[in-house]
Amino acid sequence: MARRIHKRYRVTGTLVAQTPLHVGGTGARLETDLPLAVDGAGRHYIPGTSLAGALRGWHRQACRGAHWDAQFTGEVGGKAAFCDRLWGFQLSGKDKGGIASHVLIEDAPVATPLPPEIRHGVGIDRVEGRAADRIKYDRQILPRGTCFDLDMTIEVPDSCADSGVRAALGHLLTALKHGDVRLGASKTRGLGRIKLNDGSVFEETLGSRDGIVSVLKARANQRPANSGKALFDTLCTVDATKLATVACPKLTISIAWEPAGPVMVKSDVEGISVDMLPLVSGAGETLAPVIPGSSIKGALRAQAERIAATVLDICLDKDIPGRERFLTHVARVDLVETLFGAPGPEEKPKKKQDIGPPRAPKAAGPVLGLGAVAVDDCFAEQHIKPDAWQGLLDAEAGDTKSQAPLLSALQNADLSGFYPATHVAIDRWTGGAADSFLYSVLEPGGLAWEPISIELDLTRLAVLREREDVNAARETPTDGNGASHLGRRQAAIALFLLTLRDLLFERIPIGFGSNRGLGAVKVTSIKITSPEEDADGWLGGDFLVGLSRTELTAEKFRKSDPELCKALAPMEKVWGEFLKTEGKA
Repeated sequence: MARRIHKRYRVTGTLVAQTPLHVGGTGARLETDLPLAVDGAGRHYIPGTSLAGALRGWHRQACRGAHWDAQFTGEVGGKAAFCDRLWGFQLSGKDKGGIASHVLIEDAPVATPLPPEIRHGVGIDRVEGRAADRIKYDRQILPRGTCFDLDMTIEVPDSCADSGVRAALGHLLTALKHGDVRLGASKTRGLGRIKLNDGSVFEETLGSRDGIVSVLKARANQRPANSGKALFDTLCTVDATKLATVACPKLTISIAWEPAGPVMVKSDVEGISVDMLPLVSGAGETLAPVIPGSSIKGALRAQAERIAATVLDICLDKDIPGRERFLTHVARVDLVETLFGAPGPEEKPKKKQDIGPPRAPKAAGPVLGLGAVAVDDCFAEQHIKPDAWQGLLDAEAGDTKSQAPLLSALQNADLSGFYPATHVAIDRWTGGAADSFLYSVLEPGGLAWEPISIELDLTRLAVLREREDVNAARETPTDGNGASHLGRRQAAIALFLLTLRDLLFERIPIGFGSNRGLGAVKVTSIKITSPEEDADGWLGGDFLVGLSRTELTAEKFRKSDPELCKALAPMEKVWGEFLKTEGKA
């Protein structure tokens, strides 16, 4: 049965990846564990389902508690709220029913093909400091600067007011224009941020014969470029103001830093004359050295685990074998899991005696997953031409002392601060060089880096030990142990700030070779931006007001700056109360 619509809006534009992007596909690949999605023409693309899921998720978050239902559907809540009426829904259980989405999103193929890259991930064993057993994987990514064609149609159903659809669309386009939407995998580990450029919106009236004819003529004649720019700007500026949104409560943290020595993440690519090279990633048509967000987040998580395990007196069980050892160690503290994420439950193969009716679970534990902390990839400010980098890989060693071909390639790539360092292991018996243990590393130097960008989503800290509905976090006074949800949420933030303090004091190395002279970083300042208003009580009043008004520096900590001490007082109180509830104060 046809649906009655009287108007629709067609949105076109270009989506640009602000960070590398991974939208997974099906089928195995020889070169990677997690390949990218490929359409029938062999092009990389973002499926319409992936875009629709990310945009719907943003829309639902923005209209939660903003009374859009009463304003544009005549109802307050109910089974067919404004978001559901626009994006579609399906009821489960006894109440069967639902409607299809009025938002139609086409697949978004790559508009500017850039060579895909391979990123490797590995878990670090908490006892031995090496790669954990069977926690090694790689994924294919599209580099930063990759562009996609956006084609989206929003129908105006009879059950929703046109003014509401226009206002909601204006907010959504504004979020895309500002890069506030992430999609794909590893959204909290440096990937998935997209931004809308060159957006256009066309209004198509379908309630009359003349309107339908004009729509057909416009599509047949191909609208002139930028003809929909005026409506796009109107939706984002005028119409969006007619509808209030609920901004996602989050802390934005910007860390200005500089390397105190060579800092790099090792690439899996080897050169002819150099065994280990720093990881580089695409940045448009050029390359740049990069520290993946996963590496920075992993270093911060490991330090947070040390702090929490120390004050809570939680020891490592060294007798657990294989993969389970790593998964058990990273799940020691619920504060850390909520901040940095937790792996999903694994489907274990059934044994012979397990075949039969499913058994009830032993305990209904917390359902964790996506972490509250998201860290973007950090790129060096110096860019390298791809041809120059390939010349560096192909450079021969030449004379051992001069290394003339390699040094010439470094000069051509404008990488005079890079230096090939030779390492060798010493035989413990003869005192000479050990056989087959000579290798070289191209150590980067003289690089300036972008600030490290971190976001802390407060809604992910809603309920720690019992993952309930986000809105219930403000209504439920305590968890099962008698600690308030607000107190535990503030304790998680305090733990993260303690981790950032250790980063300020140069206690957290980053990247490859951190036990062999590499990875030392010097943080010059940390700037924390908290929500402008805390009407919903996510932070408990003025919890972070003082910190959001000052820059954190190591010098202020060492000199016990009065302004800083005043700003940190709420944090110290919260941390002390948390330790008391745990019986460790």
